[in-house]
Amino acid sequence: MKPSYEKIDKNKNSSFKVIEHKNQQEYRPYHFHPEFEIVIITRGEGKRFVGDHIGFFKKNDLVLVGENLPHCWIQNNEIDAVVIQFSKELFFDRIGDLVEFKEVTRLLSQADNGVFFGELSDSLKKKLKKILELEGFERFICLLQILNDLAHSSKFEVLSSFSFKNQQLLKRRIDKVLNYIYQNMSNELDVNVAAEILNMNVSAFCHYFKKSTNRTFSSFVNQIRIGYAGKLLIETDKNVSEIAFESGYNSLSNFNKRFRELKGISPNEYRKKYVI
Repeated sequence: MKPSYEKIDKNKNSSFKVIEHKNQQEYRPYHFHPEFEIVIITRGEGKRFVGDHIGFFKKNDLVLVGENLPHCWIQNNEIDAVVIQFSKELFFDRIGDLVEFKEVTRLLSQADNGVFFGELSDSLKKKLKKILELEGFERFICLLQILNDLAHSSKFEVLSSFSFKNQQLLKRRIDKVLNYIYQNMSNELDVNVAAEILNMNVSAFCHYFKKSTNRTFSSFVNQIRIGYAGKLLIETDKNVSEIAFESGYNSLSNFNKRFRELKGISPNEYRKKYVI
């Protein structure tokens, strides 16, 4: 399942879009766009694809999708939904540097991998309903209030794995190592080589890497490889052995073991369950 690009038309009278879908019967193909997107399901249920995450949605589920992150919702029957779309520039180039927006900026950064909010407060539900009725300045203020509520929520889940989306890799020191991992994912990855890239001994590097990524080097590499393997299972017809080798595993049994550890099911079950 390969994502297609969706061009979102700009609204001349507003810096962002609010769309209400009623009785929607057909799902939009797996797609991406530069705009951030908030999707709140107000009726119905089905299957949700965000990056390499696949799960199920129901009424009152809310997901924040980051720029260019592939996604789609496949309903079991008719659904109702509210969709809010806004550009990165709206915040990061204008008001995102203000200290008052520190938490909102952090939330939007997490949206690179999709963020799921399963439990919504009554106050947030009212704002999501109210934004449909507002226009102009009041609608923009309501958007800020919604993002602020989400940014301060303690109950959320990051959906897609870090490895799914190719991010710009040369902004921080650690990104030189991430670049090495991505470029050599199908080959053997050596922690000694990674340490040399930053001119550090292995012990110091391992401490720095874990502090920067919240993962050990080996667990990070496994997560990236399995995330990539999941992408290949969804988007290609390659057999599991080919995908294991392309993801950097010389042993099929080791690949199956690692895949089950991270995904909870075998590669074949993953493909059978999630490929459309």
